[in-house]
Amino acid sequence: MGDHLLLFKEQFYLVVAMSFFSELKRRNVFRVMALYVIAGWVILQAADLLSGILPVPEWTGALVFMLLILAFPLVAGFSWIYEITPEGIKRETEVPHDQSITRQTGRRLEILIGVVAVVAIVVVITDRLIPERNETTETNNVGEVVDQFGAPPAVAESSIAVLPFEDMSEAGDQDYFSNGLAEELLNLLAKLPELDVASRTSSFAFRGANVGVPSIAEILGVRYVLEGSVRKQGDRIRVTAQLIDAETNFHEWSETYERQQDDIFEIQDDIARKVVAALHLVISNQSEIILTQKSTDDINAFEAYLRGKSYLRMPASDETLASAEEFFGIAVELDDRYADAYAGLCDTHRERFRTTFDRSAFEDAEVACSRALTISPREPSVMISLGQLYRLSGELDRAEENFLRAIEIDDRAVEGYDGLARTYERQNRLEDAQIAFERAIEVQPGYWRAHSAMGSFLFRLGRSEDALPYMREAVDLSPNNPSALNNFGSTLVMVGEFEQARDVWYSSLQIEPTPVVFSNLGTASFFLKDFEQAAAMYKRAIELTPDDYQLWGSLGDAYRFIPGSESSSQSSYEKAIELAETYLELNVDDAYTLAALAFYLAAVDRADQAGSRMALALELAPDNMYVHYFAALVAAAFGDRAAAVEASRRALDNGYPVKLLAVDSGLQSLADSTEFQALLETD
Repeated sequence: MGDHLLLFKEQFYLVVAMSFFSELKRRNVFRVMALYVIAGWVILQAADLLSGILPVPEWTGALVFMLLILAFPLVAGFSWIYEITPEGIKRETEVPHDQSITRQTGRRLEILIGVVAVVAIVVVITDRLIPERNETTETNNVGEVVDQFGAPPAVAESSIAVLPFEDMSEAGDQDYFSNGLAEELLNLLAKLPELDVASRTSSFAFRGANVGVPSIAEILGVRYVLEGSVRKQGDRIRVTAQLIDAETNFHEWSETYERQQDDIFEIQDDIARKVVAALHLVISNQSEIILTQKSTDDINAFEAYLRGKSYLRMPASDETLASAEEFFGIAVELDDRYADAYAGLCDTHRERFRTTFDRSAFEDAEVACSRALTISPREPSVMISLGQLYRLSGELDRAEENFLRAIEIDDRAVEGYDGLARTYERQNRLEDAQIAFERAIEVQPGYWRAHSAMGSFLFRLGRSEDALPYMREAVDLSPNNPSALNNFGSTLVMVGEFEQARDVWYSSLQIEPTPVVFSNLGTASFFLKDFEQAAAMYKRAIELTPDDYQLWGSLGDAYRFIPGSESSSQSSYEKAIELAETYLELNVDDAYTLAALAFYLAAVDRADQAGSRMALALELAPDNMYVHYFAALVAAAFGDRAAAVEASRRALDNGYPVKLLAVDSGLQSLADSTEFQALLETD
């Protein structure tokens, strides 16, 4: 009996289910749902298209999708309860079966489904055939990167760029803190071997630029971008951070922290961990340890360190370097185990040494770097600072040792490859230098300075035409960077494009008035024989960098051709001689400086000294085009026309541009020399 009852129940449920299914079909619920799904898909595609044209929020597409999901059961219920009749929409129960037109409505729905399906197919075909929008046109020059230099390199899945955080404080005076926090996060993430991180210089080049996240990621060669903002008020701090997937332009993670300022270390740690989690990274035990390490526990030391870094990032001057030293000094007083602050002191003293060649600055830098390495013995950035210091002082073996140590610890240390390449170049190991410069570009293809360094290397070898693409790409990667613009202008001069070079330099000057750009504008004016303008530009450069021997020598050149300025020319050359000799006390084998010094000595009629310096320079660098160029100037100054012509020929043979030689006033005494004119016609 029980079996019969069970069978009866199963048959009853089956009949009910079939009856319900038939009723769904009769009331056109299935047709309405099919039409809704296809039409909804078309609406989503339209929303995606319009989001790229109209100024709508990034989450618009997600909102449309959620609304369509929420409306689905409502539409299904509506099609079950109501029927469309010639008299309008009525409840299905109010329509007699003999007057129902559900069959006719069903046929119309089938036709409509077919029409919408055709539209969907057209959308799919159009999406496949029409190229995607190139979002790199959002700002000037950015689009030229892909067009001119080919497709960007393959993007690693675990790659990220950290953009400078925006200062949202009411007074707008916390830029040092917001940018400093972003930089600290970048440095922390860069220590994880499981993650590729774009360099600070590359990422921070987009500060204030009107460039979308997908474009930034494409240029820098990364998949993800971390951006955020900081608002400080009293001892309270509000930090917002968001991680964006550049492929979808959707937020993978975002969070806002409202804490006491003392909690900044916990905020920094949490952001780093959330990034690791969002990218689904499987990290090693060593990386776990890295994430737990803190450079300091003292918030006041941390803030002083960030202030020091902000001054160190400014153009080098006595005032900015003094401020940087002051704040780094406060940081180490508050925490004598703060390795990063000692590294900041090392960089500050090294920069002072670079601009003044003061031996005490060199010694202070060496002590600070050594202290930082004692605290943190495996810190590549400190090794790179030491390498730069020894390269400046001419201790090339020690420089090479430190750069190699840094690269051994972190094979993505782009500045390590750059420093190593420059060291090899100083050692005249040109093939090794080129390999190291190329490796720097491979490690960070979106790093403008790597391209600029490669271009400068070729420039120094006299291969200016080969250097131009690298210089142009550096400008495309960092269009508002005065250094990139300056290098580009210098290369344009070497290929004889004086007017275009001057325009580029004036653009650079509007962004940042640096001594290098003033000097280059002086050189352009000198070649155009506007000697008074040249002198004015050189003097502006000397005001900013008073201990640069080359600027004083160039000023002497300009005065030399201004009537009545002979005494000013002589005193400028004497100052250049004094500074060049000071420099050579630490860099005894610098052939370029020796050759330049020989010319300054010749200009003040100190023939014996000029001859000995020139002979040593030629011995050290027999294939250096600049050394032979200065040799031509020395010979011309002493009236030895034959030697001047021969030195000019050697300069040209080693890459010196004939267009520059032809307009150089220092060689005007050779203008009537048939041999010299024959050299100029070899272009």
